[in-house]
Amino acid sequence: MSDNIPSPIMSQSSVRRCFALWVGYAWIAWLLCLCCLNSQAATRGSLYISMGDSLKEGNKSAGEDTTRVHQLCSLAASLSRSKPHQTVEYGLQALSLAEKIHFRRGQADAFNQIGNGQYRLGNDATALEYCMKARSMYEEFGDSRGIAEAMNRVGLIYKRQKNYPKALEFFQQSLALYTTIGNKREMANPMNNLGEAWRTLEDYSQALSYFYRTFVLDSALGDTAMMASSLGNIAITYQRMKQYDTSRAIFRQSLRLGGDLFTTAEMLRGYAWLAYDMGDYQTALDSALRALHINQEAGFRGNVKFDYEILATIYAVRKDFGQAFRFQKLLTDLKDTLFSAETTQKIIGTAYAVELERKQGEIKVLQAEQTTQTVLRNALLAGMVLLVLVVVLLGNRYRLKKRSETALREYNNEILRHQEILEQQALEIEYTNAALQENNAHLASANQELDAVNEELQRNSDELYRTNSELDSSNEQLQRLNHENNEFLGIAAHDLKNPLTSIKINASMIRIHAERLTIAQVSEAVERIEITADRMYRIVLSLLDANALESGKMSLNPELFVIAPIVQDVVAEYAVRAARKGILVHLGNWNQDVHEQIMVFADKQKTVEILENLLSNAVKYSPSGKRVLVYLKTSNEAARIEVLDQGPGLNEEDKQKLFGKFARLSAKPTGGEHSTGLGLSIVKKLVEAMGGRVWCESDIGAGATFIVE
Repeated sequence: MSDNIPSPIMSQSSVRRCFALWVGYAWIAWLLCLCCLNSQAATRGSLYISMGDSLKEGNKSAGEDTTRVHQLCSLAASLSRSKPHQTVEYGLQALSLAEKIHFRRGQADAFNQIGNGQYRLGNDATALEYCMKARSMYEEFGDSRGIAEAMNRVGLIYKRQKNYPKALEFFQQSLALYTTIGNKREMANPMNNLGEAWRTLEDYSQALSYFYRTFVLDSALGDTAMMASSLGNIAITYQRMKQYDTSRAIFRQSLRLGGDLFTTAEMLRGYAWLAYDMGDYQTALDSALRALHINQEAGFRGNVKFDYEILATIYAVRKDFGQAFRFQKLLTDLKDTLFSAETTQKIIGTAYAVELERKQGEIKVLQAEQTTQTVLRNALLAGMVLLVLVVVLLGNRYRLKKRSETALREYNNEILRHQEILEQQALEIEYTNAALQENNAHLASANQELDAVNEELQRNSDELYRTNSELDSSNEQLQRLNHENNEFLGIAAHDLKNPLTSIKINASMIRIHAERLTIAQVSEAVERIEITADRMYRIVLSLLDANALESGKMSLNPELFVIAPIVQDVVAEYAVRAARKGILVHLGNWNQDVHEQIMVFADKQKTVEILENLLSNAVKYSPSGKRVLVYLKTSNEAARIEVLDQGPGLNEEDKQKLFGKFARLSAKPTGGEHSTGLGLSIVKKLVEAMGGRVWCESDIGAGATFIVE
């Protein structure tokens, strides 16, 4: 055989060299594994040492500076309604210090105050980012008060961006948290904001309910500034309802109470709109200019746009078109800044980014662990592969020495060819992906255009539907008013006819038989005339009240007063009248010390009228020998009056039409008294106009209980 062909049997020296080479490769693989493990251990050890040193240093700094962080946050909060720029500045100082000493609760408070200041400055996107960060950190600590405060401010941001469903959602959650922890002082904030949101949505009944509850809560706490703010919101609501006299009276009470700069500016702007609606343009202009000056000086950029809006309107109606154009342009520029598409998109992105931030942190931790495991696994795998390759190479080294070179070259060429094919395929895939992305972009643009067209069609359809609904509503209202006018004329003709006839008969009797009548007979006839005239007066008064309430011309003068003396006086008056029918009227479970603590915010004279109507109704339908009880209670921080009679009770049909105008019930007056069917309708409208509610609980044969709350 030729010398170039290897022998199939290795010599002893070749075996020893192969064994030595195999042992060397094994040691190299083992050393590689140890290096990887030692590197990871060294990294972890240095990290633990660094964390320990940082923790010691942070604890020392925290002990010295946490008080300073709290002071900066408190100072920032106190300046938010007068100097919001300084609120942001102090909040940033607190945040820097809290991060330096690793004081996470301090960081949460600092985020909260920075968001507060940015909101006052009108920077809604930035404010939302900081408020959402504060909320996330408060949730880590289980701080319900902090969560509620942050959620209330997020609701304010969404309200200013006119996203009312989101605003109502955050306000309700904030109020629920404050209620759970029993924080009445902070509870007024989301309660007031809920009223403002419902007022913007034109649900004035809901708005007044929240504003009155806020005012009672602020009064109990003695917070004058917040009382002024609540009264101002009540006044604005009445102004929107076109009850201008009531609105003006409440506005004056609000301005007399005073408040901080933010509240004062809001009250002045609201009073300016009221004066404008009432045609007093000079007063409207003066008030609006004062509000603008306060907001510009304090930096309340979010409120300045409302001042520009009313000033442009006032100057336009005064025909000063130069000033009107100037303020309209300022308003447009400021709106573009506050409500640009970029700002809206940033707010949406911020909300998603904050939610994703936690997930990203968890992902980073998992990625770090996975990287560590991957490195370890790859090192071990490399060692094992290397060992296998060493064994294979040593076993076949001598036999395949010549052929391996050729095979290796062919293999390398094949690898290069496959690599070229893969690169070509990758390039084709890249071109295909680019084409798909371009097509997707065209499709997305087309979808957006279709969405815009659909939205425009939907808006037109909604507008047409709304217009038709308004026309139908107007026609129904005209028909109802015509029917009610006929009812009024019928009542006036029918109910006043008999009393006038009685007065005429008694007067004629006195005139014709004056010489023959005794003084007692004349006195008796005059008394009958007085009773009949009083009956006519009450009929006319009911008709006038019903007409005033229906037309919205009745003016209310609400005030804060103790209700117990009024209840006692009305009950005492009707006790005398009821005694003529053999009916006992008295107070139930009366405790003078307790009941003198119950206060209401309402029109005092209309409250008397409500009680008189309820007691008159109870006496009218009660048989002789029965009792009428009046209870005064409190329920959910509101006054509650119950009038309980022992009459025939009400069936389901009576309950359905009980508070309607000109209602005729199955039960009849027990003493032949007259009924216009307007009394309970007037009671319901008066109670609801003052932010309350009235209802009746009754069963057939068990009397009836009328409840005002």
